[in-house]
Amino acid sequence: MCCRYMLLGDHARDLLAAAGIPDEEGDTAYPGDNYNIAPSSKIKVVRAKPGRVKRERECVSLHWGLRWHGAGVQRTSTPPIVNVRAESLLSKAGFRDALMSRRCLIPASGFYEWEKAGRARFPWLFQLRDERPFFLAGIWDSSPDRDANGACAIITTEPNNVMRPIHHRMPMIVPPEDATRWLDGDARDGMSTLLLLPFEDALMRARRVSSHVNNTRNAGPECVAPPAADDEPDGRQGMLF
Repeated sequence: MCCRYMLLGDHARDLLAAAGIPDEEGDTAYPGDNYNIAPSSKIKVVRAKPGRVKRERECVSLHWGLRWHGAGVQRTSTPPIVNVRAESLLSKAGFRDALMSRRCLIPASGFYEWEKAGRARFPWLFQLRDERPFFLAGIWDSSPDRDANGACAIITTEPNNVMRPIHHRMPMIVPPEDATRWLDGDARDGMSTLLLLPFEDALMRARRVSSHVNNTRNAGPECVAPPAADDEPDGRQGMLF
């Protein structure tokens, strides 16, 4: 799954430009670097403008967490869905409709996952090996109980070899050059099957980071600092792969 990620301001601007959104347009202002973005917060999302022809983009703030239940019916009494399994996109009616017509991209600089060791949990940061920013694939829908713009969820898929030692799921990564393909491609022509595969191992890296990131109130660069010596399982300080 993906329940926490980071986004640097410079990376956000680069990704918006790659998606064809001018720096000055609409809802594109970023408050600065955020090293610890958590579910239920409002996050920046790139999507096709609703009701417009393809290739018209907008950047909007959506709540991270869909309130879907059953066949796509939203209910405020159920917990919000922050991740959607790729395998569910074609098998469940509500998700299938969103895959066809309401795909989105979430700008990111990296994402976190926690390794379990007994009762302890140790955070890992996953990035591209060259530290380039990327998009996380998502779907969105209206959310009248939250915000007029709607809400979204991040799509997860099978892990690659970098992710597998830590967790059995990983978010679907879309490099900037595939942004148009994800937003505008026809989901019925097999495009989605290709893009829902795990991201290439050789292009990713992972490293242990400080437990400072465990607290969602911490959003500064200390979140990605190396872990302290007493904050490591089996003395594996700063392990990277």
